[in-house]
Amino acid sequence: MENLLKASSVLYDKEICDTMNKLKLDEKIIIENKYPELLFKNTDEFYKRKEKSLKILKKGIENNINKFIETFIECDTFVNVWGFEPMSKLGMNDFFYDCFYNCLFNMFDNKIYCEYQTHKILCELENVFNIFYSNNCFNITKISKEKSIKLVYELMESYLIVPDGSDENGLFSGYNICFIICDKCNKKANYSNIDKNVCYVCEPL
Repeated sequence: MENLLKASSVLYDKEICDTMNKLKLDEKIIIENKYPELLFKNTDEFYKRKEKSLKILKKGIENNINKFIETFIECDTFVNVWGFEPMSKLGMNDFFYDCFYNCLFNMFDNKIYCEYQTHKILCELENVFNIFYSNNCFNITKISKEKSIKLVYELMESYLIVPDGSDENGLFSGYNICFIICDKCNKKANYSNIDKNVCYVCEPL
């Protein structure tokens, strides 16, 4: 009987592990391929939240830009003295993780999604900066603090929005994430299918 209980316990534990692994895989697929749907009272609420998120991002970059620039100064010094680049150079995550995560969390209020996107995007941006640095495309230590802030901010912002509003794939694109309850039929409608809180089904163009 004892052996039977042990065997049952092992099988039960394996089933739990398999279920958890499947849930993690499903979660990963959802995160990578689906935008969260955010419900707003109106379009003004959507734009205000987006604006606040971008302010959080800008402020965080301003507060950490000096430390970020210093890593490149230290790296240049190391290269000049020893002739090769140090492997321990700090990256984007070390300085901008919190501000980018807080920016996303203010919009999405979803810990898993925000953690995933923050890590993914900052790793991609770190590769961009490393390529620029390695190929002497620009030297961030030689440009002004204001220009450095603008550069880092616009690179991060490009994953969220596009200045002319034409990109529907940004994380903050209203076409992907903004949903509003129609005042007439009381059904959820996407930002692209609604005008003044009335969907196009109720008031066709």
